[in-house]
Amino acid sequence: MVEDRSGGRSARDWLDPDFSELSSGAPDALARFARQNGWEYYAYSNEVALPGLVFHEADGRDRFMGGAADIVRIPGRLLTEVGNSAYISQPAGHQVGRMWGYIALQIDTPVAPFVLQSRRTALHRPLPSLPILPTGLKPSIVGDGDRAFELYTYVASVPGAHALLTDRIRSLLDDGGVGFALESMPGWLFVYSPEKLSTLDASTWRRVLQLIDELRAQAATVASANPGAGFSAALPMRSNAWAVDRRHALWVYGLVAAGGVVAGLLGWLFSLR
Repeated sequence: MVEDRSGGRSARDWLDPDFSELSSGAPDALARFARQNGWEYYAYSNEVALPGLVFHEADGRDRFMGGAADIVRIPGRLLTEVGNSAYISQPAGHQVGRMWGYIALQIDTPVAPFVLQSRRTALHRPLPSLPILPTGLKPSIVGDGDRAFELYTYVASVPGAHALLTDRIRSLLDDGGVGFALESMPGWLFVYSPEKLSTLDASTWRRVLQLIDELRAQAATVASANPGAGFSAALPMRSNAWAVDRRHALWVYGLVAAGGVVAGLLGWLFSLR
């Protein structure tokens, strides 16, 4: 059983919350759902005081016009937050909104630093930043088939990452529907989804709460198996903006090229008159 993070209710109670407000149809149904279960709710924040690759550029700067909405916090000694982040990317001079649902878990036990992304989800929603790996080192593959993951970390950290990534956690990260990503950094675990996680959908919340429970429990198990281990340094990051924005950029460049061809043809036709 994990620690009590629900303001007096047992740790297992918050794994089975009252979902009735989610289907109430009230305009503030999500806020009602949070309050009904003893949690905190914040409609919006344009100052997200969290580390993590969806909140910051690879060089550490805040993402352009970044913010978060529908923020739900489960009270406790360590921060547990679920929300939907958003920022603006600028491919080919155009501004495009990007959204990631997220789970932020503050931890006080050392876990190997890594980034894990679903290979299937990465094809259409790649992460905006990825770790810089040593020359010649490629991400390792965790799992197989259409639920395989790419693991970005140093060779020395691979065993520690695998110790956290139990079969149960991997099955929650990719349930055959939407594949999630997982980032581990000193003092934090983050789960990222290409779809909203703070939502009116009860099944999404069940998956989120199970992930919170499993990740916290397994992080504690990994730490207890390695007493005296300290926090590793965070992984250096690189921008993955081209992978994120290439479809939009290629669309823009295609329109520009097509416009140039049309203009050229019109000019040629008018020259014949």
